Amino acid sequence: MEAHPDIGTCGPRILNPDGSLQLSCRAFPTVGALACDELGLSTLFPNSPWFTGYARSACPLDATRDVDQVMGSCMMLRRAALDDVGLFDERFFVYFEEVDLCLRLKQSGWRVLFVHEATLVHVEARAARPTVAPASATGTAVCSPFFESILPAGHWSS
Repeated sequence: MEAHPDIGTCGPRILNPDGSLQLSCRAFPTVGALACDELGLSTLFPNSPWFTGYARSACPLDATRDVDQVMGSCMMLRRAALDDVGLFDERFFVYFEEVDLCLRLKQSGWRVLFVHEATLVHVEARAARPTVAPASATGTAVCSPFFESILPAGHWSS
């Protein structure tokens, strides 16, 4: 981060406890991609570029690269970038807050970097258990503040 003052946040390659890869970075969601996930089209047609949706929009993990978003389970954030765009939006109780933050960083000219040389072992949703439902169970309600902030009024309702 010191060598690249234009990086607002970065995140590592994330592994499951068994060593398999977790989603570590992805593209920003679209309403259509989330609809495919919610309707189960991404499960019915897992190899289709038309229906793979947001859940499978991972970036290649073979090199360090600029990405739309890194996962909130492990992010290194630059203080100046946070001073510029603000902290996590409190409208997101849990899940999707990193999507919003990465979008605000990119809109303000900061880079978001996936660092494949760095690795983290992450036990998914451990902090959220048992009081918070997983993101898949809460549906699009978790991301409605995100779309409310980027779409014209009336195009998204929670």
